Amino acid sequence: MSNKLAVTGLNDPIAQTLFIPLYMKSCQSKLKDAFFSDPWACALIEQFDYDFSSFDQSVLSSVGVAIRAGYFDRLTADIIAAAQSCVVVNLGAGLDTRFQRVQMLMGNTMEDKAWFYNLDLPEVIALREQLLPSDSCETCISASVFDSDWMDELNARHQGATFVFIAEGLLMYFDNCQVQQLLQELASRFPGCHILFDGISRWMRDNSDNHDSVKYAGAGFKLALDSPREIEQWHGKLKVISVAHYADFKEWKRVGFFNYLLSKYIPKYFHSSFLVHACIEQS
Repeated sequence: MSNKLAVTGLNDPIAQTLFIPLYMKSCQSKLKDAFFSDPWACALIEQFDYDFSSFDQSVLSSVGVAIRAGYFDRLTADIIAAAQSCVVVNLGAGLDTRFQRVQMLMGNTMEDKAWFYNLDLPEVIALREQLLPSDSCETCISASVFDSDWMDELNARHQGATFVFIAEGLLMYFDNCQVQQLLQELASRFPGCHILFDGISRWMRDNSDNHDSVKYAGAGFKLALDSPREIEQWHGKLKVISVAHYADFKEWKRVGFFNYLLSKYIPKYFHSSFLVHACIEQS
């Protein structure tokens, strides 16, 4: 069996990386002492005739993916709970099941209050619609995250709603100029919105060839932010609300004693990856 993710039929190397978090979410969900649950990922991964064993030793990524997904799920649920109406846009959604997981967290309290959009390249959305049919509160958008047409359409369709844009496992594959342009486009259209994303330092970018899971895919890291607050210089209304690092979470101890100590106490490793909750200030 080929050990290339391209066997899935996706041509874009960044699109191919969607199988990495999907597999890791399923693995973490199956653990007897799991701290993260995604039964939909478990079901989806069984539908692919592919040998994912290359990623079985990627402990750092596996635990990190589950921490990241759970953290963004909880933030999303909190934002929805505080809003009168909410629009959640999953950028580069792949086969992520955020709607299902947030609904599992919130139960009936989310009903008739939130709309979810899953945005990705056309070839990915075609695969998603085949394997993961949308709920009545979900809509798929076939587009690049850098297109502005979908932004204008959603802005006109949901006037007055609180927007949440989630870029999970996405922005690090694009350079700073592209990410800056995206955030500026969002800032000019969606005052009061929330933006959740994960980023990496310059050191992590420069060492992506050694990353325990990305090295098996055809895409490398490009984004480099030595401080997440660098993005505040990109637009006057763009503000960072909070920054979390993986070693801040007690679940990170699952990566092993040595890896945990490095991540917790050596600044280069501690600041190499981070989870950001940002917002666009109201006028």
